[in-house]
Amino acid sequence: MEDFSLEFSLRKFGKWIFIYLSQTGGKVSRLTLSEEEQKTGSLEDDNYRFIINRLMDVVLASYSDGINDEIYFPAARTGFMLTKDVINKAGRKAAFNIAAEQGAMTPFVRPINQFLDVINDLTLDGKGSENFAEVVKYLECGMADGTVEMSSMPNKEAMYIPDGKTTGLPLRITSAVVTELAPLILILKHKKYVDAIFYEEPEMCLHPQLQQKMARVLCQLVNAKVQMNVTTPSDIILQHINNMLRLSAREDREEICRQLGYMDEDLLLPQKVKVYQLTAGVSAKTKVEELSCGKNGFAVPTFNDALDRIMEEAYVIQE
Repeated sequence: MEDFSLEFSLRKFGKWIFIYLSQTGGKVSRLTLSEEEQKTGSLEDDNYRFIINRLMDVVLASYSDGINDEIYFPAARTGFMLTKDVINKAGRKAAFNIAAEQGAMTPFVRPINQFLDVINDLTLDGKGSENFAEVVKYLECGMADGTVEMSSMPNKEAMYIPDGKTTGLPLRITSAVVTELAPLILILKHKKYVDAIFYEEPEMCLHPQLQQKMARVLCQLVNAKVQMNVTTPSDIILQHINNMLRLSAREDREEICRQLGYMDEDLLLPQKVKVYQLTAGVSAKTKVEELSCGKNGFAVPTFNDALDRIMEEAYVIQE
């Protein structure tokens, strides 16, 4: 990570403080002081928070090799993809700043704003890394049964072109599978650098067969040197990861890969994977526990207990 320098100054005029941010071409923010602050010269906590928020906005927006290359995929990504043109970038930023100034709750948390900004900032001129070409091909041909493209119109509407068709369909009339995959496809196609992805529930709206394929995509991205941070309740995704961990350690892996259609890019080494189990603890606190990797991968008690319970119930009911 490169060094980042930020120059700013605060100037007080009557009941206002003006915050000058040199990294943004002289951008100015105005902060209204209370009567008490005007008398004592001390800022209240909310105003300190506002100043810090404004400085962090500049850092996050200006550090091009940092947050812009680390992308968060929210669980509600379909909804955001369908409404991104309504809640545009300028409107989101204005609402965020107003809420921060007033000490109110912001419309979206910062990671969601960043996700929408990344989608809005994609251009047709931008080309994804060659490392992602095969992943995109697998997503489109193996999962979406069509391609996802951006229109050349100013709003950059995402369009889905089914296999065998030449006319694109807007996402609002496509299946949930397409809308779930669309942001990942577009980012891998049109963003040159992707260092890390924070992916909430990648199995969302996917049939079990597609969940296994999504797990394969996650493995391929790890081998394309993308740091993948994934939250999932899917035992199918975890089992595929376990299979790839076990397969990588087998002496006859080349023969099995040929038999099952896997490549080296699909396999995982144990040192590349960590798994944490989150369980409800005392006083409604969540307990986070790192799980160890065994010969056959990771055993997750919360997954296994649920599967055992439903099988036991099936046995009682069917007998």
